[in-house]
Amino acid sequence: MQILIVDDSASIREITGDILKTSGYSQILTAKSGEEALEILSRPRDASKEKKIDLILMDMVMPGMGGIEACRKIKENERFHHVPVIMVTAIKDMEMLKLAFETGVNDYIQKPVNPVELLVRVRSALSLKSEIDKRQDKESELLDLTTELKETNEKLRNFEKAIHDMQIGLTIANPEGKIIYCNPAEAKMHNYSPEELIGKDARIFAPEKLWKPMERKKLKKIDSFRRETSNVRKDGTTFPVQLLSDVVINDSGEPIAVITTCEDITGRTKAKQELKDAHDKLEQRVKERTEELSGTNTLLREEIRERKKVEESLRLSENEYHTLFQQFSALLEAIPDSLILFGPDLNILWSNHGKAKIFGLKQKQARGEYSAIVEKIYEDSDDWPVKKCFKSGKEESDEVSTEDGMMLNIRAFPIIDEKGKVSNVLELIIDVTEKASLQAEAMKAGHLASIGELSAGVAHEINNPINGIINCGQLIEKKLGQTEKVEELASMIIKEGKRVAKIVKALLSFARNRGDKVEAVSLETVLWESLALTEAHLRKDGITLNIDFPPDLPLVTANDQQIEQVFLNLINNARYALNEKYPRDDKNKVLEIKAQTLMRDKKLYLRTVFHDSGPGISKKIINRVINPFFTTKPPKEGTGLGLSISHGIIDDHGGKLTIESKEDKFTKVIVELPTREEMQ
Repeated sequence: MQILIVDDSASIREITGDILKTSGYSQILTAKSGEEALEILSRPRDASKEKKIDLILMDMVMPGMGGIEACRKIKENERFHHVPVIMVTAIKDMEMLKLAFETGVNDYIQKPVNPVELLVRVRSALSLKSEIDKRQDKESELLDLTTELKETNEKLRNFEKAIHDMQIGLTIANPEGKIIYCNPAEAKMHNYSPEELIGKDARIFAPEKLWKPMERKKLKKIDSFRRETSNVRKDGTTFPVQLLSDVVINDSGEPIAVITTCEDITGRTKAKQELKDAHDKLEQRVKERTEELSGTNTLLREEIRERKKVEESLRLSENEYHTLFQQFSALLEAIPDSLILFGPDLNILWSNHGKAKIFGLKQKQARGEYSAIVEKIYEDSDDWPVKKCFKSGKEESDEVSTEDGMMLNIRAFPIIDEKGKVSNVLELIIDVTEKASLQAEAMKAGHLASIGELSAGVAHEINNPINGIINCGQLIEKKLGQTEKVEELASMIIKEGKRVAKIVKALLSFARNRGDKVEAVSLETVLWESLALTEAHLRKDGITLNIDFPPDLPLVTANDQQIEQVFLNLINNARYALNEKYPRDDKNKVLEIKAQTLMRDKKLYLRTVFHDSGPGISKKIINRVINPFFTTKPPKEGTGLGLSISHGIIDDHGGKLTIESKEDKFTKVIVELPTREEMQ
């Protein structure tokens, strides 16, 4: 860690440097003015040779550029705005200190410097700087992961569109001959809708005289087969087609599906017939007009050339269709997520390589009985989305953790037969372990940032009652002979002492890590603990606070620390908005917080509304403000994660977070949580 000391006094620079060096901080730089400090920061640095500056100790009053102006210029620079600045000064003027904090100062120390206090403040600032650096690294990783996920989803959508828009008919049937998928081109060719065909016998397309049962033994011996025949439309009319079928075999040698492409060759058949008729005519003419042999031979050569062109076109078309089918199969196998097709007996009919990759199985082990897979995830198989999907006939989903520490998103999609029953289920399994880990790290970083922001306000808030206690104690010494006055002073000591205890209790409560534990929680208690940590900032900014919490509100089941983090974020956002619209004291600079119960869908909810009279949010961006990394604040004042994390916390509690706003008028953030009784 490298620390820059800026002071016009050489002795103070030397003393401060010695204190830090004796405590293990050996990398010390010094500057005697604000101008020199900026020059040091602006020097080009070789990342492999010279360390970056992690902390600045700045004197407030110096010749030339003072500490406040130097701090402002440092914070305006994108390279240095995350570097913490501690102001070292003998000035006790609160307005000057307030101005210093507004320029970006993170903390201050009174001269003469107490070595213990100096080291404590330095360690705290460096610790916060380290956590912020880690948070930025995690945010960058999360952004990269989100971009990769978007690209994968786009590829999948393009693949689905290609199959849907393909002009060649495509049908997938199970070994029993039941249709489990057909594209729109196949259905339109036979005057059906795709929904009508799902679950029907694939022989519905063939004339009854050609119906033959599909036998597994024969399918095992067939790889692929091509034929020309006639298919039957829904209205009973027939038309010529060319069919290309491929049998999908599992690792055990068992057929699991037959994929067939169908091309309407009405035009091609007509061309063949015309070619045949022309050939017959030619032969007849040869017989009848031998004397015109020369002219007839010329015509014959022309007809042969035309026939070769048609045959070559047919051959190229067949190759294109076969290539498209191979690409379709390869694309399914290339998807990194697990795709599994289940039959009614819960056996795996087909799966891609993604399943073997996620569960660490060989491809041969990845087919067959499902039990080995389910037992890795569920103690009770009835909770398995595939089993629930067979019962409900609807899409089912779940997100689970395995004993190996993986986080999996599991979705099951029903395939309905002609009787309206589920004939098969397609399961999609996505490994979201890394994404969940990054989200947890982002929430933890947000919590640590909140603690850092509150530290200065809490220190100031504690200092006032402490001074009151000391003053009252001194007066008691002088008033020992005046019993009535002593009693009054003693009451003031008790009151101020309780105030200190309340602030310390609130800070400890917020800083304590409770994990994901949930319990019965009073939102009024959570609100007052949040205000105990932010009231000093609100009062300093001249913000009027109106609280309306009716008595006997029901409890909610929640993690009180997470809900407090949400409340702190909403209060700080409102404070920022009010200060942006009203830089100075104003009668309209008001934050209202109200609570009430409401019924929705026969359930009792507790609604908390945070209403500020700030600049509001424009209609163009109001639907984007809860997106990760979206912020209207300058880069050095916000990460864009606060509202996104808050929305996720409320959603995880079964609640709802909504925003109403009118530009230049107000913003209302509404938090609705189900009451404890409803969540039991």
